[in-house]
Amino acid sequence: MYVNTVAADTITVDSGGEGDYTSIQQAVINSNNGDIILVNTGTYIENVDVDKKLTITSKSGNPEDTIVQALSPGDHIFHVTANNVTIKGFSLKNSISGSGIYLDSVQYNTIANNHLQANEIGIHLWHANNNILINNTASDNSWAGIRLFPDDSELASNNTLV
Repeated sequence: MYVNTVAADTITVDSGGEGDYTSIQQAVINSNNGDIILVNTGTYIENVDVDKKLTITSKSGNPEDTIVQALSPGDHIFHVTANNVTIKGFSLKNSISGSGIYLDSVQYNTIANNHLQANEIGIHLWHANNNILINNTASDNSWAGIRLFPDDSELASNNTLV
């Protein structure tokens, strides 16, 4: 009997070209379920569609030095359509008619230690349930810091709405 085991890869993103990719979206496209995308400090101007089970985290863990600004301000910065996604340690800005993070009919995701600023909605959960929102700060968002629709079973802890 043969058993296939697949280990998660760690993919690095660096805006200066020192990583595997210069954009988070390219790393997502070229990743596999279970991979870790480690984002170096810098400013990334893009909108990211996440359709795989991934961990996307800033290398420093400090949201103030790993910034993702909306390339298209009418779109979500992170649009998550997969279960079991982690997004951690980013400053997400300037999605003026979208969300910093939009969880779209998904579950078992973790959104932690992010600063969501100057978006229409900081974190928007649309028909999403059993997700964890922890240690996020939402400030200066035009409509809401965190929106749950419908209000479902989310674990929210230590989030700050300014």
